[in-house]
Amino acid sequence: MDCAIALSTDLAAKNLLRQDGVFEQLVHVKCFSGNKDVEIECVREMDPNAAQIRINKEEDLVYRETRRDLIKEVIFKDDEGCFSMIVGLEPQSYNSQDMFFWTDGYDLAIYEKLIQISEYEKRDDPEQEEVFQNEQPLPFVTTIVL
Repeated sequence: MDCAIALSTDLAAKNLLRQDGVFEQLVHVKCFSGNKDVEIECVREMDPNAAQIRINKEEDLVYRETRRDLIKEVIFKDDEGCFSMIVGLEPQSYNSQDMFFWTDGYDLAIYEKLIQISEYEKRDDPEQEEVFQNEQPLPFVTTIVL
């Protein structure tokens, strides 16, 4: 496949998936198997550059960029209440056996960022050991590769 065609196809896919309605439908099918008891209340765009992975190389911390193609916070409601999750989408124009490791790294970077925020918010209460954000558990983080 010509490089220019692959790049244009990749951009077209990202632009389509960036639309909230398309994103919601994809998440509803892939994460909730289309369950009618789960309603997606809203989606919020997130900064795809926000999280970075810390890598300890010989006692020095090195940060590796973990830019996501597309990432949004999804607020959904089911019988038990209202919850949030963070969903990244990675449209791929070719198969890569390394994608599994990339997506795990992306998700790890998001969790690490959420824990840092939570620890910062609780810095005045050292007895609190549980990692909760505003008394809510950390949101579920997942990546869908297309």
